[in-house]
Amino acid sequence: MTNMTIELPGELAQRLLPVQDRLAEIIELGLLQLESSPTLLHREVVDFLAAGPGPAEIVAFRPSPDAEERLGELLDKNTSRSQM
Repeated sequence: MTNMTIELPGELAQRLLPVQDRLAEIIELGLLQLESSPTLLHREVVDFLAAGPGPAEIVAFRPSPDAEERLGELLDKNTSRSQM
């Protein structure tokens, strides 16, 4: 286990006080979200198009399973927010 000291804006520190026993979990979830952000699909599409695919390759293009999973998560979040 490593100890870290960080400086936070006052408002954020106040929001974290009630969940301070779960800070490691919160940080881990934030990192996972950053790593699988929508930019993953963006990167895949840009790389694919930069390779100069032909018409058949464009029609056959599919995002990676990780990108599809992230898109599904975002669609679920969007759907649940719109139903509120």
